[in-house]
Amino acid sequence: MDKEALMELIANNLRECRRNTGLSQEKIAAEVGISTSHYAALENSRKLMSTPVLLQLSDILKVSTDYILKGRRAEYVIKNMGQLLENQPAGIVESVERIVRLYIEEFTAGRKDLLS
Repeated sequence: MDKEALMELIANNLRECRRNTGLSQEKIAAEVGISTSHYAALENSRKLMSTPVLLQLSDILKVSTDYILKGRRAEYVIKNMGQLLENQPAGIVESVERIVRLYIEEFTAGRKDLLS
């Protein structure tokens, strides 16, 4: 992947993550300690970020760094679920686990082809 394609992928992933959190560009930029124009440049594929900024964005957006860099793949979605559940009360974590188990059972009932 060339630099421009990587910048575009990261930009799209940042935009999606930000919209999912409901945070504004201004709010994220302030929390990271960068200017709003700098953050906007990241979302518009005009700049690449430093590692410290990537780590801060990951925390603020509650996604893994893999998700920002590589996008929506099953393994990153699973990591993100773990990150979302981190530091949540045990009751919430257990409820989410039950919901996931029920969904998997319902979704895969009679669909052995999905398990291979």
